[in-house]
Amino acid sequence: MKSMHLKLATAALVATLVSTNAQAQSPQVPIPKSAAQISGPVSGTLMTNDYVQMVGRTAYFWGYPLVATSSRRDAFAKAPERIYLGGVVPMAPVGDLTMLHDYISAEQSFIVCPNQDVVYGGGFAALDKEPMVFQVPDFGKRFWVYPIYDNRTDEIGRIGKQYGTKPGFYMIVGPNWKGRIPAGISAIVRSSTDLAFAIPRIQLDDTAEDKKAIQAPLSKVMFYALSQFNGKMKTTDWSKTPSVPVPAGPPNTYKGSACQEDETVASRGRGGSRVDH
Repeated sequence: MKSMHLKLATAALVATLVSTNAQAQSPQVPIPKSAAQISGPVSGTLMTNDYVQMVGRTAYFWGYPLVATSSRRDAFAKAPERIYLGGVVPMAPVGDLTMLHDYISAEQSFIVCPNQDVVYGGGFAALDKEPMVFQVPDFGKRFWVYPIYDNRTDEIGRIGKQYGTKPGFYMIVGPNWKGRIPAGISAIVRSSTDLAFAIPRIQLDDTAEDKKAIQAPLSKVMFYALSQFNGKMKTTDWSKTPSVPVPAGPPNTYKGSACQEDETVASRGRGGSRVDH
């Protein structure tokens, strides 16, 4: 009897494992590419107020990052060159990036809860136009990270000291890019959307010596269009970045977002200035 029970238990366990394995290997539901491919509620579903409110909240939370990042990209697009908005926020035309050269100001009210031990940068890419190249200099023992995000604010690459990223040139490409990787590019980061943005963070000790020492590698932290890539490390002196005052507007127009149309910035003339291996 015990032998019979053991055999039945064993058979049940095998059946369960086979069933589980079959489910794990079932094909993934394809991501819809149009609204028409998204199925609606089951016919006869009762649309209560609570249900409709829940769907509305879910849609808002899902869509908010898309709207917010697009809004910020539009604000950056108005920058005529690499600038510090209000002397604080690094901004650059789309397809470029601006770095600070010191800690972000403690008096600023643009960025919520910034880190207090890094030098920040920021820039947007329009990957539907062309890929974006970024440089990784040799930071030595210094901590650094280049968080790169897509339109949904999902981080799309593992670029930084903690990931073992080597010095060199890297490239961000859009979801439909099928070109050849140019010689000299170490790897590519593929974005799931044509809009992507980066917010580099480079560790800085609060000493006069380190504030001087960081300037050399910091000058090589640059993002630019693939058409400008020539295989050589470009440099810029970020301390010479011009500051542009925040234009007058309603209270808190720029606090926390810097998304409002920037007529002061736009009025300036343009100056010259997942990882796939």
